[in-house]
Amino acid sequence: MKFVDRLAKLERDIENLVKDIDSMIGLIDKKDAPDELGECKGHLRSARESLEWARVTLQELLNKYRFLVREESEGG
Repeated sequence: MKFVDRLAKLERDIENLVKDIDSMIGLIDKKDAPDELGECKGHLRSARESLEWARVTLQELLNKYRFLVREESEGG
């Protein structure tokens, strides 16, 4: 698997993790969730923010890599 393909897959995996965390937070927000889970919500939000930052960073890296490859292939 090429480098850029691995980066793209990692970015998609992280995006899916963020969606899963959002779902978990939604479940915790329901009134029937045990109080102990409410304490975990802050940790989940923190993890989500970190993952979102990582995903954006990967997107930027992918864009830069694709730009460099395109420039190289065009003889620039």
